[in-house]
Amino acid sequence: MLNKIILVILLVILGILTFQRNSDFMHFFDYFEFNIKMLLISMAGITIQNPKSIKLMLFLTSDPYLIKTHRKFRKKYGRYIRTHIIS
Repeated sequence: MLNKIILVILLVILGILTFQRNSDFMHFFDYFEFNIKMLLISMAGITIQNPKSIKLMLFLTSDPYLIKTHRKFRKKYGRYIRTHIIS
């Protein structure tokens, strides 16, 4: 529960910072989408895999390796994207 509260607070802060910064940073909703997918990937594990988290990740997203998201951001923002990774 505490992790969720901290995540929401960080997302609000990033939202405020996003609207105050230049366009070379990701927008708030893109931050949110990117960091939720990164959280799901980190929960599933890279070297030691957690079967429950893998099932959750596959249920919640059709892009388990961020390939589609990467292509979408590259079309939207260009070659380089400035972002902060929360998870």
